[in-house]
Amino acid sequence: MNMQIINKWTKLRVFFITCVFLFFVLNVISQDRLYSNFLGNEAAFNPSLSGFRGAFSISGRFVSQWQSPQLNAYRTGLFKMEESLPCSIFDYDLHAEYNEEGSGIYKTMRLGGNIAGTAPFETGKSTVHNIRFGIGLAWQFNAVNFNQLVFSDQLDPKYGAFDAFGNLNQSSFIAPLNNRTKWFFTPAVGFSHRILFNSENKKSSTVLWGLAMHHLIGLSNDKNWGQAESILQLETTLPYRFHGFVQFEFIPYYHLGQFLSVKPHVSFEMQSNLHYWNVGSHFSLNRHFSIGTFVQQIYNFEQNNDTQWISLQLGFGHNVLKDKKIELGFTYN
Repeated sequence: MNMQIINKWTKLRVFFITCVFLFFVLNVISQDRLYSNFLGNEAAFNPSLSGFRGAFSISGRFVSQWQSPQLNAYRTGLFKMEESLPCSIFDYDLHAEYNEEGSGIYKTMRLGGNIAGTAPFETGKSTVHNIRFGIGLAWQFNAVNFNQLVFSDQLDPKYGAFDAFGNLNQSSFIAPLNNRTKWFFTPAVGFSHRILFNSENKKSSTVLWGLAMHHLIGLSNDKNWGQAESILQLETTLPYRFHGFVQFEFIPYYHLGQFLSVKPHVSFEMQSNLHYWNVGSHFSLNRHFSIGTFVQQIYNFEQNNDTQWISLQLGFGHNVLKDKKIELGFTYN
């Protein structure tokens, strides 16, 4: 009887957490959650971190932001399956990403996956190293709905975009390739190194750092690599993107399985004239509750200006079964 009550209570908690998750995911309005923050999106920044948590997981995210009566919402979605293969040095993930924004409904679709391999070794008596290498393989296309845009040759000096009878003026512009690009290849490589300084001490500090390069074909000027991203067929190639990070973890308190974790973090990205910094710290209690504060900055060297904002993160985790866990995260920028 007691076991039945416990099972029913567990199911009710799972149902409640799922409902709360769906409510917030479908209604939260903030800056893009998927790509502006490193924590929770590690493999998107560095493919060597795919599966580094050592578990099988399925995750889905959806963000709708900046919606108004005059503007279409900016929407971003992600579905990812990630697995750390048992009895193997390899991990992988498969993901699908979708983004749409602006009056012309600029859309991006990206399909791909990452594969990572690990090489553990020890130095000294109890220092454990974990070196990981990863490769990201993805294909992407961009699209614009030109029918929702107004071109200059449609404008009448007296009536604007319409004629005297209220009909929309026609443009001589002809959209290429059904308003979209061809699928183009966006490969990436990454390296990371994790050091556990004392494997015999439950309060041991760790450091994790890594480097990654995205859009590798952008390093070449060859136009025949399927890297042109221009919807207008201008053969504009996607510039490469460099990412680096370092993250520490300190355990100031541990007692009978209860612990407090502090994770200072610094990451840097560079793409063309844009430089991006993310500096902050993450605090976690037993991996079930976490809060983080980060300062982010994008600097444009060509225009000599920058944009700064603060990101607040809140996370919850709940073990629904012995080896199953539901995690829920919120971000406000």
